[in-house]
Amino acid sequence: MRRLFILALFVLTGLTSYEQGFRDKFSEANILYEDGFYSLSIRLYMQLLKDHPDNANLHYKVGRAYLDMGVSKNSALPHLQKAAKKIKKTYDPYASSMKSAPVEA
Repeated sequence: MRRLFILALFVLTGLTSYEQGFRDKFSEANILYEDGFYSLSIRLYMQLLKDHPDNANLHYKVGRAYLDMGVSKNSALPHLQKAAKKIKKTYDPYASSMKSAPVEA
């Protein structure tokens, strides 16, 4: 219920700052992913990737979501390959500023 409230808060809040918008969309996608709404989280991550195509963290999250959905691994593979090119040992999955993927990518 709390996550639904947070999600509603993000949806209803019209923030104008580009970076704030990125953080909000990133957080919203993470909440959707954690709640098992993988296809919705993929949509948001893909929207973010349009402006940040080299962000390994976003590619990792898309790849993981595809795998967790149980769809063809072919959908996940290109994203995970891009993510694996830029990994970081000190990975924080909730930091919107994180541009690297975790070691397990």
